[in-house]
Amino acid sequence: ILFLLGPTNPDARAERKVKVEAKSNQLLVSPGKSLVSPTAKPMVTGDKALSSAAADKSLVAAVATNTLAGARTLQRAKNYAAALAACEAIIAKGGLEERDAQKLKAQCLCALQRYPEAVVCWTALLERDLKSADNDDLLLQIARMYAFSMKDPVQGRVYYERLFKEWPNSTLTQEAQYQYAGSFFMQKDYATAMALLAQFVTNHPNHSLASKAKDYIAQCKANGAKAVAPPDPTREPEKP
Repeated sequence: ILFLLGPTNPDARAERKVKVEAKSNQLLVSPGKSLVSPTAKPMVTGDKALSSAAADKSLVAAVATNTLAGARTLQRAKNYAAALAACEAIIAKGGLEERDAQKLKAQCLCALQRYPEAVVCWTALLERDLKSADNDDLLLQIARMYAFSMKDPVQGRVYYERLFKEWPNSTLTQEAQYQYAGSFFMQKDYATAMALLAQFVTNHPNHSLASKAKDYIAQCKANGAKAVAPPDPTREPEKP
């Protein structure tokens, strides 16, 4: 059973990235600023850094060892092993870039399909600071990893539901709602999936995922799904 996550909400994620980085006052290299000294071999900056990184891995590796921006350049060049090593060096030093280096490390582990290790990274960050401004993103990443990459939708829903309860006004809520519905589709619970997807389309008809949701509603119907009321993921379970 395949449930395509489709295009996520880039505007919401971009907005979160700006807010979180501003809040944490990270020391990031600004667009267009060189990552190396004037005496070093010229390196293309900005969006063209990717091709430069691939062309000169030794230079980029040296840069990445000392900067988060360099580690991100390695990641974009799909040199995940080197990016991981760079992240580990930044984490060992500590300081302002350590948290973002942990998150980048998790992303690289995902790219290498080392999903349980990525979950460990995200979970450690989540539990270390329960009031961090980016915890909603961490919850979404953990939920998605369990539900779709590790094929454990039940465990994934634990984190989706936590996101809904703890971050009701998050800019990532709509994306999480779509994925939450998909977790039921993964289990072939087509009736529940259809109910949640229909609710998503009704509440967010102009969302970038609305069209994909309609496609899955049609698939649910084709699999014999009957109309049921959508579950409320924020409702506390009844006590015995």
